[in-house]
Amino acid sequence: MTELFADLPRAVPPTPAPRKAKGRAAVHGAGIALVPAYLPTLRRLARDSSSALEIGKAAEHLVCADLILHGFRCYLSDQGLPYDVVVDLDGNLIRIQVKATCFPRDVNSQGRAERIAYSFPVRRRGKSQKGRLSTKECDIVALVALDIQAIAYLPIASVGTTCQLMCPGHEFRGQYRRSRYAPITGFPFGAALDCLRKGVVKSAGGNGQP
Repeated sequence: MTELFADLPRAVPPTPAPRKAKGRAAVHGAGIALVPAYLPTLRRLARDSSSALEIGKAAEHLVCADLILHGFRCYLSDQGLPYDVVVDLDGNLIRIQVKATCFPRDVNSQGRAERIAYSFPVRRRGKSQKGRLSTKECDIVALVALDIQAIAYLPIASVGTTCQLMCPGHEFRGQYRRSRYAPITGFPFGAALDCLRKGVVKSAGGNGQP
């Protein structure tokens, strides 16, 4: 948060030259934008088609860490199960399937207006990606944007074949505003739980049939 200070009656020492920093922080006042240290590795994984397992593991651990830090009891599931993470809510198990993407892309490549978003093939399941994910396999899907470490939690019944979520801070510039183009940061786990408890199904950004 930027704070404004009154002029001090003493001389202000010269600002030292900025040093090369590592990590996620950004010093906008100095005109320096610091790139997260993990992005080069993420780019390499995104280019390598054989890195799907590593990308999936990273996303699953990120979801597990996020839920634990928000006070939920959760753990990774065993291999071979149709869900990746389990949340224990007073003995009731919430099954979560994790879907990950490394970077956003233009999801309107056939149109004139560029629309950069994170795209997830939510309903695909299995190694062949030919199976169809349904409420029989999981209760909630966790959609992970690895480049910004953001997670959207959605009831599986509320999403279609593909889900497209906008980058944080996105402003729709088209003539007709579409409410379904929501930012990926707008779907917390608590909201998904409320929908499950109430039996409410709200459509998220995407297309296809539930």
